[in-house]
Amino acid sequence: MKGKKMLSLLSAGTIACAMLAALPVSAAGTALTGDIDQDGVITGHDTAMISRYLADDAYTLTEEQLKLADINGDGTVDQTDADLLHAKEVYPLGYSESYTDYYTKEEMKVVTLTSIDWALSYYAYQCAGVTPANMEQVLSLTPVQLNLLDVDADGTITIADAYYMLCAYSYCFAGRGTPYVEGRYDFVLKDNAKVNYHGENGGTGLSAFTEDVQQ
Repeated sequence: MKGKKMLSLLSAGTIACAMLAALPVSAAGTALTGDIDQDGVITGHDTAMISRYLADDAYTLTEEQLKLADINGDGTVDQTDADLLHAKEVYPLGYSESYTDYYTKEEMKVVTLTSIDWALSYYAYQCAGVTPANMEQVLSLTPVQLNLLDVDADGTITIADAYYMLCAYSYCFAGRGTPYVEGRYDFVLKDNAKVNYHGENGGTGLSAFTEDVQQ
């Protein structure tokens, strides 16, 4: 570890949504401190990128991203930077405009069916041959919205992101908070998280979820 640190299957139809407003970068045109994914807005995806960087030795950030991630300017990217950036988020990870009237900012590390459907739609179009570069137009989602679907902060939107959001949705409805590792802002399930998907063929977990979605 670095010292510097889903109910039935949802339809894969395109969801019409309001466009998220993008905050401008600095007047000089340079990236905004904390905007690690450089989409123009400080969101939960930026914070999640720091968390993954701190916990996953195989996950790297570019030199420019590391500078943007050093929120307190002490020359080191660590948990303090993640905590400071989390407090500045305009939109939380997995954000869906459909639930902002129901949850406070601290409770918004949960998602709704809309977010899960967006991720499944992305997966369906990807399987149909739509490239990531064309996904923004096909799904009518902004770059910010697409980044917020990458809840494990690995840089891509996969079936795993939909599964992790499903776990959050299930925990929320059960009144159990979130199933994620405390202190981390990417969606990583705790080892003792008592949440699982039971597939139609008897399997469990992400592999069973993927199999059912593909059928």
